[in-house]
Amino acid sequence: MQEETIRLRSRTADGPRRPSLALSTLVFFAAIAGCGDDATRPDGGDAGISACDQDATRERPCGLNGRGLQAQVCDRGAWVNQGACIDDDICIDEDRRYVECADDEGAQPQLCVEGAWVDDGSCIDDLCEHGEERVIACGLNGNGTRAQVCVNGFWVGDGGCVDDDVCVDDDERSLACGYNGRGLRTQRCVDGDWTDVGECADSDVCFDGAMGDLEICPDFDLCTSVSHCIEGRWVDLFDPMSITAGGEHTCMIRHKGEAYCWGASSSGRLGAPGNGNSPVRVGSGNFNDFVRSIGAGLEHTCAVRSNGTAWCWGRGGEGRLGNGQILESGIPVQVSSITNVVSVHAGDIHTCARLANGRISCWGLNSKGQLGDNGSDNSWVPVQVSTIDDAIDVSAGDRYTCAVRSNGTVWCWGNNQYGQLGVTSAGQSNVPLQVENLTDAIAVRAGGPKSSGPHTCAIRSGGTVWCWGNNQYGQLGNESTTNSNVPVQAKNLTDVVDLAVGDAFACAVRSNGQVWCWGRNANGQLGQGGTSTASRNVPTQVSGITDAVAVTAGGGDSGTGFACVIRKSGRMSCWGTNFARQLGYSTAGYYSTSPNLADIPQD
Repeated sequence: MQEETIRLRSRTADGPRRPSLALSTLVFFAAIAGCGDDATRPDGGDAGISACDQDATRERPCGLNGRGLQAQVCDRGAWVNQGACIDDDICIDEDRRYVECADDEGAQPQLCVEGAWVDDGSCIDDLCEHGEERVIACGLNGNGTRAQVCVNGFWVGDGGCVDDDVCVDDDERSLACGYNGRGLRTQRCVDGDWTDVGECADSDVCFDGAMGDLEICPDFDLCTSVSHCIEGRWVDLFDPMSITAGGEHTCMIRHKGEAYCWGASSSGRLGAPGNGNSPVRVGSGNFNDFVRSIGAGLEHTCAVRSNGTAWCWGRGGEGRLGNGQILESGIPVQVSSITNVVSVHAGDIHTCARLANGRISCWGLNSKGQLGDNGSDNSWVPVQVSTIDDAIDVSAGDRYTCAVRSNGTVWCWGNNQYGQLGVTSAGQSNVPLQVENLTDAIAVRAGGPKSSGPHTCAIRSGGTVWCWGNNQYGQLGNESTTNSNVPVQAKNLTDVVDLAVGDAFACAVRSNGQVWCWGRNANGQLGQGGTSTASRNVPTQVSGITDAVAVTAGGGDSGTGFACVIRKSGRMSCWGTNFARQLGYSTAGYYSTSPNLADIPQD
């Protein structure tokens, strides 16, 4: 933009009084102040705004002629100015102005050269007639207007630049967008206004804190009428579409809250009549509402209904069904004396429930103190675990139990033959003991059975996996086969979102949907494909799975491990031991080393 820059001209003693040079200088700068600066943007950035890495820094050209330097820092994908532009220039190159001549007669033309004013020719007479008015262009793109009036032969700005433009044409910037402001949208300045270029790039699918309803849930995977939106994803606090593996059977909850089981059917562990060759729906008349948590043990299964009550079925010995009896049941029976149950966790021969108040109740076999009630007597009804009142996760294994507390510590109790309690002291414990060196855990998984030597694993807040206990088959994942009674880090895992521990092996789901398994592989439970059944002492990727969201692992004894995952589509894939058709395949087979889709009911 060019604009005539003028000063008030004074007269001789015969004419009007001449103002001081300082006043003239002030008027000059007031005249040009409203025209703007091409390098300054309304959003605080500059013409080079682009997507960038958080907290990155740079210096960009700025100032009247782009010879200055502007420090910038990246904030949520956009470059943001830090401080003012450092610029020695005082004018825009090629701009012109008029100043008083040295003899106070006429006006001296000046031209801006390399940011400084220099004389351009000789003095000239007055530029305009006193009192004359005009309007000149100004503003970011020259589309604005400024009114001027002639005073003593020089044009003087009369007010600021009237300009509706908010940006410089063709500049671009990136703005936060999307459901929760975590997306990025590119904008370009067109005719002085910011205009969207393309759609918002946002991976979120819902507003944080939103509740699911019948209108929006069908549009997203794994969304139900009790879903909550957490970090842009639908998450059901009652664990819909969950999956659990027992000794020789598998169970799942569909997105409608229906529970299905398949595999070995002896002792009534499936919760409905059937041979287990295909999934059967659990229960009937007394068990037909929404199921929000399910856990499979060695030969029994338990679940939580929408009203917060716990129900169990299958083998009843040692009181593992929690209904005050030791008889088996082929249909769900209600666990005595507990309500407000959030989740249920079945071990080999005992069961534990996490309550809404953070406490834990357990029942069944207590030979090693796995009920955590400071005793060793079996209990046919729930008893409260000592000292813990803030549990956020629970897992029951073979004759021992573990929990994560709200402060990130892990506590275990019961059998400690292989160091599975995570403490250096030897021997079993009938009260919870704090696992050593873990203060930021978010989930824990206890394993079994006893013949393979149980081990335990936990996910830490950074997504790493740490394991302890028996390591005969490399199930601790630390490239060793030496047992450890304190946590050691499993290799190659930094972004784990779900974890399962089975019969001397473990599997993890990473944030990219891949599944990695390690440990015993006698029946292909590591999902490596091919014919090899060699154990692996470091996590190794399962073949063909890149969209997993949850994993479970089971196994009865002597290397009969198997694993299943839920995929983003809601389908399930399983691998490993299949002699009881626990993998859910329509065709029989002793085992599978590669994942295959299970024949679960579909809408």
